Amino acid sequence: MRDATKAILITVAFLCALIAGDRVISWGLRTAMSYSQNRFVDLYQGRFTPGVLVLGNSRSDRHFPAPQVAEISGVDVANLGLGGESTMLSEALLYDYVDRVGKPQLLIVEASNLSVAPDNMGDMRLFGTYSERIRELTRQWKPKLYYTSALFNLFQLNNEMFFRVMLAIVRKERDRRHFAVIPDVMVERLRTEKARPIDLREANRNALLRILKYTEERDIPTRVIVTPYL
Repeated sequence: MRDATKAILITVAFLCALIAGDRVISWGLRTAMSYSQNRFVDLYQGRFTPGVLVLGNSRSDRHFPAPQVAEISGVDVANLGLGGESTMLSEALLYDYVDRVGKPQLLIVEASNLSVAPDNMGDMRLFGTYSERIRELTRQWKPKLYYTSALFNLFQLNNEMFFRVMLAIVRKERDRRHFAVIPDVMVERLRTEKARPIDLREANRNALLRILKYTEERDIPTRVIVTPYL
């Protein structure tokens, strides 16, 4: 009986130390994250001023380099496009931007992310650290990830984006543009190929409609575009 009681006490003590250590370490790492020059951290730390907001997947990320667009427009630019970002995630980022920064002077939505699987949280779940909306999307689409992260906070930091954020503490993010030369044979082929339609996802379509209604009600100039790509 004594051995059983001792085993239980050791197990309880171990679990308490494990959870306490998880909370302390994750708190320290999240505090370090706040010093990052990552654009999403800039959003949630309120470092932008209302200007041009770009949302979408990797195509918006690559087509609208923030420094160059800021130079042309004369206002602050927040490009929050990211590979694998669904329209539902773009919607959450828009609302978070308005809450943290204010109404953008212009919103650009690159609509090819209508085809992204709505349940594709990818590395964006890291920013559930700051955003209740992203946490809710994670709970809705990836409940196992959500509840595991709630129990062990460090699990939320276990993705590639965390390392990119930490690296941005010591150096600014590189130019997001992709530079390449299109071969003549591909140019010729594109002249004859039919355009590929976007595979719309219903949840993303509804998110885009909510975005348009939201911006119309608040007089936020909005442009929905599809960028060229190969």
